[in-house]
Amino acid sequence: MVRRSRMRLFQFSIAISILLSIVALALPVVRADDKPPPVGSRPVDLWPPKERDPNQQPVTRYKKDGWVYSAFRGNPQDGVPWELVVSPDPENDQGWQQGNPQQGLPPYPVLSDEQQTQLRIQMRQKKKKSNQTLVPVSIPVIKLPEFVWRSRFPEDFTRVVGVHYHEYVSEDYAQILFTIHKVPPDGPDGKPPAEHNGKFGTRIEATLMMPVLWHLDQTIVVRDDNMQIPNKTQREPVTQSRIDHEWGHADVSRKVFVRGLQGPQDWNPEVLTGRRMRMAYYWKRDLIGRQWDGYQKGEEKLRTLRTTIALVPPTRWSKLLPIPPERVTQRHIDKFNEEIVEVGPILSALDKKAQDEFHAHHGSFGQ
Repeated sequence: MVRRSRMRLFQFSIAISILLSIVALALPVVRADDKPPPVGSRPVDLWPPKERDPNQQPVTRYKKDGWVYSAFRGNPQDGVPWELVVSPDPENDQGWQQGNPQQGLPPYPVLSDEQQTQLRIQMRQKKKKSNQTLVPVSIPVIKLPEFVWRSRFPEDFTRVVGVHYHEYVSEDYAQILFTIHKVPPDGPDGKPPAEHNGKFGTRIEATLMMPVLWHLDQTIVVRDDNMQIPNKTQREPVTQSRIDHEWGHADVSRKVFVRGLQGPQDWNPEVLTGRRMRMAYYWKRDLIGRQWDGYQKGEEKLRTLRTTIALVPPTRWSKLLPIPPERVTQRHIDKFNEEIVEVGPILSALDKKAQDEFHAHHGSFGQ
């Protein structure tokens, strides 16, 4: 059985109960001669693996919690008899857009001061008018006069002129099915392919069984020096340069998000080591209110952009091991499990490295 396990806030460290099974498909016999196969059998090519026909129609489907679950016949070459595909329910539109793992998330729209004001009003409205033109959802930029800045931040922020608050968070549940496969798979006669000249080993597959959500929360706060630079014409370019700098940091975190969820992509079938991920996801952006450490002692909420990524089946993580399946132990599965679910440290490390590189090229803002 596959059990639900909670994805902890930012930690992403969970213990997923594992269903470990040696995949053994009931494959029909393929005769060596040209005689037709017996009734109920058909020839099946096991190698090399092939992708599912994108025009294939689902065998069955059902709806649950705003998602449509569709089952397709899988490829025997891939060792999976059935493939689960999940997509948003078109009758329950929640703003989901299909993502492209190669392109990542699209850039944020840059809004003028007037649009930022409209966005703030838009956030407060509970109902949208049918003829209302909505401002694109983007990162809120909050400009604080000097005296307000000093009252809302601790003393060590005296020389700070801008803050890009951001955090990768998840409190969702993950259901993952772990299976073990021989590399390469045996033929219908129960023997390895005669033409295979490479190494033999194991492929561990971790298949996502239902959507799991991750969020990137972001907001920008900058100091508007109305006392040091009382002339508005002179002050505006200074304030805007601070906004642009923090916006650059925000864009770095955007680029890290998808890459961090993918994890290492060092698949090497020649030596039977490495990992890869087949990623399928949808994304959306919403405005929320949330508290941030360091601002008003974490007691006041700020307008925040929440970018949500929903990983959906047929998302699958794969790992190669240069050992036969019978030598795979619980330790190997647990290690792979940790590599998948410990996303928090991966995102944190990637983000820190990318932000440091941004500072190296653009410097850091101070008074």
